[in-house]
Amino acid sequence: MTDIIICDDREEILTDLKEKLKTADVQGAHRILSYNNGKRMLEALEDNDFSEGIFILDIELGCCNGITLADKLLERFPDAQIIFMSGYDDYYEDVYDVNHIYFLQKPVREEALTKALAIAHNHLLEAKQNCFYVENKSGRFVVPYSKIFIFEKQNRKIILRGKEGAEICSFYGKFEEILPQLPTHFCRCHNGIIVNMEKTVKISQNSFIMQDGQYVAISRSHRNTALCAFASYTCQTI
Repeated sequence: MTDIIICDDREEILTDLKEKLKTADVQGAHRILSYNNGKRMLEALEDNDFSEGIFILDIELGCCNGITLADKLLERFPDAQIIFMSGYDDYYEDVYDVNHIYFLQKPVREEALTKALAIAHNHLLEAKQNCFYVENKSGRFVVPYSKIFIFEKQNRKIILRGKEGAEICSFYGKFEEILPQLPTHFCRCHNGIIVNMEKTVKISQNSFIMQDGQYVAISRSHRNTALCAFASYTCQTI
């Protein structure tokens, strides 16, 4: 279910948008949340372990600026889809300082709202396809595949490692369960390692050489699989 979060300091605007969302052609199941204060919205989202959604933000929020608020949202929730709205033309240039997908002119037309939400849903789907989701005691993590160099297994724990072996996060699981979910450029090259071939520059009989200069071991039992996977990957990228 996708959360659609509206933030505007005027109650009549919140009511109008919620009514439009009830009749708009919105993709998939969704939940509508509304706030008249940006600070309270951030606090509520953090308390509810929020991770992704679509935000419709007024730019003039009284106590704060919607552009500044969007910047804070993206810092905490990188997959958030931002839609700005305003009754003033003065902000057309300012909004480009922050990553957003649409600008709605007030009063908001249902056709424009439907179009903005369709773009946001497509962006969310693309983001999900390009990220690995982890849940552990510390919370829920959304890790872009582009940040992962290897998955390393230590007993029951799986560690996601980035550049130069830096630990991104970890969770308890099995390679057999996660490998089928990963894109084809991930290859199991060792009982305890799955490597992201997008981060490799070369392969030998015994190891992958990574972009950061590290060597990732290839075990004898996985050698043929690794060599074939790398050959297939390089053919696809030529």
